[in-house]
Amino acid sequence: MTAQSSPQESSQAYAFEQYNEQSGGPFMGFMTGGISTIIAATKSIAAANEAGALATDPHAIDSAIKKLDEFQGVLEKIQRRSHVLAVKTPLGGGYADQVAGVNQEVGQLARTQVVPDLNKAIDALKAEIEKSRKSYHNVEAAHSDTFNKL
Repeated sequence: MTAQSSPQESSQAYAFEQYNEQSGGPFMGFMTGGISTIIAATKSIAAANEAGALATDPHAIDSAIKKLDEFQGVLEKIQRRSHVLAVKTPLGGGYADQVAGVNQEVGQLARTQVVPDLNKAIDALKAEIEKSRKSYHNVEAAHSDTFNKL
């Protein structure tokens, strides 16, 4: 903000500052929701695996793992391209500088925090999904033994 800022520019700057303080940044509120959803799914699958309540068909597991791998491929592309946003872009002054700053912050957060956190969460989810494959094999073996005893 300059000493010659209009009331509208001042209110825009204030709103922008408040948004950043409350959301942890322009990009984090959106992306943190995705990470927490994946973590919640992982915890649910882990609990079901531990209770022996989840036995998933191996074909469904293969399909889920394939989709998660594809998602991680897209995340890698986002991470590679995020450096473009992370570069400071001289757009003039005032509000344009604020926009450039937001873009720069988004690029840095995507590359250093959001994408790595999403990848870790997806890896944990894939590990729990793989555990359900073992449960499926155990259930199948138990049913087979029961059938053989008859």
